[in-house]
Amino acid sequence: MKPAISYLIVSVQRSGTHLLGNLLRNTGIAGSPEEYFISRPGETWEERWGAASRAAYLAQVLERGTTANGVFGAVVMRNYFDRMLQLLREIPEYRGLRAAQILDAVFARPKYVWMRRRDRVAQAISLSIACQTGVWIQRKGETSKPRATPRFEFKAIDEWCNRIAAQEQAWAAYFRENQIEPLVLFYEDVAASHRAATERVLE
Repeated sequence: MKPAISYLIVSVQRSGTHLLGNLLRNTGIAGSPEEYFISRPGETWEERWGAASRAAYLAQVLERGTTANGVFGAVVMRNYFDRMLQLLREIPEYRGLRAAQILDAVFARPKYVWMRRRDRVAQAISLSIACQTGVWIQRKGETSKPRATPRFEFKAIDEWCNRIAAQEQAWAAYFRENQIEPLVLFYEDVAASHRAATERVLE
């Protein structure tokens, strides 16, 4: 069964999507937004998660990400968005559809929350550290063992700044080409007021 209301939190890594997702999940009425559509190069979702088929995996995601009131939420990063669309197009009923048409069909015309970060240098540094250490999420009460000690490398941080800018531009182009007006939130504002950010999404 498809959800009655859907939303996608779209972003570039290290923009606070985990924080926002937790805030919305904890309301109990805003779905359970996670990165359900991430996959390694050359790998399918059904292979990674052990589903019987891709359509079956999609059905599992819609069930898992939906709260009792019929609201579904998911998180999608730009660096694997094209791969996500490719895998969805391989499901016969979505073959030949444009990007926005696919998401409209899968998620029943989802609303979009575009999570961004004003301080791009801080975002790039965070990305560099996560890539070096292998630690992407630090949950309360958990201890993660970094695989390496992070080093400050100006060139790497500069490259990440450029990648972030390119991926932000790609999201902007997607919205513009499909005449979509997303709700735009910034990490700095969400971190400053959890309640205000949550209420904006729930409006």
